[in-house]
Amino acid sequence: MANEFTARVAGISIELGMSVQNKSGIWCKPTVKMDLKIDGGTNPQQREAIIKQAFDEVCDNIEKTISEME
Repeated sequence: MANEFTARVAGISIELGMSVQNKSGIWCKPTVKMDLKIDGGTNPQQREAIIKQAFDEVCDNIEKTISEME
């Protein structure tokens, strides 16, 4: 049951951030934000795939941003 996913949205906003300390010892919070609008002509399986892909891309972007600060 917990792994079942149903998407019935027309849009979603994802924002991820993490407090990190750079080489100089300064704390900052790089943030990655993505706004996603889904076409009404998609079926639930397509919407699920779109949202999962978008979330994965946002996670990759925040990891890249943090690694560039190190």
